[in-house]
Amino acid sequence: MRLAADKLFVLLSIFASCPACTRPQATPPQRSARPLAAPVPRPVLATQPSPPSAVSQAQDISPDSAIRREDLEDVMTISFLRSVHATNLHDACKNALGTGIEISTKAFGDLDGDGREEAAVTAFSCQAGNGGPDLVAVFTLNPNGTLRELPIEKRKWKEPFKGRDPSLGLRGQMTVAIENDRFIEKFPIFKETDPGCCGSAGTRKFIYRWRSDTLVLEDIVDLTIPPPPGGPTGPSRAIRGVDVKKLLDDNTFGLVTGSEIEDLKQECADNGRDLLDIENLDYADLDGDGQEEAIYEGFTCMSGTGGMDLFGVVKLMPDGKLVDMPIMPHEGRFKGRDVYDRLRGHMSLAVKNGKLVEVYPVYGDEKECEACSSGGQRQFIFQWDSSRFVLADVIDVPEPSVH
Repeated sequence: MRLAADKLFVLLSIFASCPACTRPQATPPQRSARPLAAPVPRPVLATQPSPPSAVSQAQDISPDSAIRREDLEDVMTISFLRSVHATNLHDACKNALGTGIEISTKAFGDLDGDGREEAAVTAFSCQAGNGGPDLVAVFTLNPNGTLRELPIEKRKWKEPFKGRDPSLGLRGQMTVAIENDRFIEKFPIFKETDPGCCGSAGTRKFIYRWRSDTLVLEDIVDLTIPPPPGGPTGPSRAIRGVDVKKLLDDNTFGLVTGSEIEDLKQECADNGRDLLDIENLDYADLDGDGQEEAIYEGFTCMSGTGGMDLFGVVKLMPDGKLVDMPIMPHEGRFKGRDVYDRLRGHMSLAVKNGKLVEVYPVYGDEKECEACSSGGQRQFIFQWDSSRFVLADVIDVPEPSVH
């Protein structure tokens, strides 16, 4: 990542810890086994419809789906607070960059046979690391309109099941489903050589069945992926499986140092802006190694009228680590020319003919407004030299007229 103010370049690791990441990547999501008592009002009909005919009753066998209209983020927040023994998000997230709960996946279906759907939910808490959602819960809607959390059997992550270690090959990234009246936790299975984003060995399903008053683990099934026909075409897109935006926004990799984060917090305490906000992502193979890199640009909370001040390129390594690909800053003249003449910032990144390009608007004179540049574009074209991007050329588009 590069901060426009001081040209920051830092090595990243997808498995690096951050101050807010308190659980190992492969540790199962937190669960709260206690029921929620928060009342959730249900709509009251002014008049009751007449009973359906016997034919329609026989045909309508779908479970009541009223829970799909409920605000599950609120009850997930309550569940999270109970799991960390806190009473409010401010206390629970005081040492984290995040500030709340972000729903990841939802699934609906009748698990307990009462004719009403339940909701299975995963979410990111403010303490989530880089192993995917760290919260999972199942909720049911009581007849009186309150939401209640259904307990899930508690198990240790590496506890054997039917003679096998169910954690082998797993690195988090859980999703949920409800299929055939069963609650299912799904995890991608990783080979040892797989990058951190993309498990290639299939999916492991943890299948839970409702038994009396608890969801109990009934079976664990692996679904393998057959090899694709033919060879790969074009560069590998493995990095697209990584949530680069979220990881950079949350500074999961420690891209911006702790002292710089503290400075941003102090400087931006009253402006209400996010400390880091990635706006744009693009992908291209910039070093010719057959795999795409991620090109990003965005704002810090201190950015002014000069446009984006946070930008760079990150690469996904075979061992699952993300590393920053530094851009060598250029100052002064280039090939005898003042390349910063009539520029004011407002830089954007682009990829042209496989090369990384910094694009600046060119202003006709100092009186032109910020959004009124009339001199075309100036493109700074960078080339990868095996260790960094170095400036290879500077061109104006369109080229200035010759008088």
